[in-house]
Amino acid sequence: MIEEELSAFYDDDEDEIDIVKLVTSNANDANQYLVFKGLENQYYGKNVSKIEEIVTYKDLNILKGYEKEFVIGTADVRGEMLTLVNFDIWMCGSSACTEGKVYQFVIIVAFGGYKFGLIVQDVDSITTIEQSNMQDSSSGNTKTTFVSKIMVGKEEKLCTIVDSDKIIMDVFG
Repeated sequence: MIEEELSAFYDDDEDEIDIVKLVTSNANDANQYLVFKGLENQYYGKNVSKIEEIVTYKDLNILKGYEKEFVIGTADVRGEMLTLVNFDIWMCGSSACTEGKVYQFVIIVAFGGYKFGLIVQDVDSITTIEQSNMQDSSSGNTKTTFVSKIMVGKEEKLCTIVDSDKIIMDVFG
């Protein structure tokens, strides 16, 4: 179902999602978030202003082996070497939470002078979330900032907004 909804946003020449098409197809002046699936099929959001593109995970050439468990390695993405972070391991703190999980996409994130890839299970959509519909969740989990209700298909779901600055601090120090 998600693949069918996103098929209009795939680049015809390559197996990747065109983030510009996604954003401009749902554009207005409120906050837009890329919604993706993570642990236990929960929904997470990342502000689209910090995302450059989305690439297919299986197509990347990856050099593995890092001290931090959530850093998978380095990948060559169009001639640029990027650190890859497994979102689920970063979020839960252990690779045990990823057993049996299939990862399809890498969200290329760029902000704060850093650029890296965030490996996720699946990408759902881009949605607009008004600030008034977000509830602060930072006291319960330092890796998140807000929780909001979003529509996925015809169902209302909870979505956790990820603290992008926390990822940068954990990865790059």
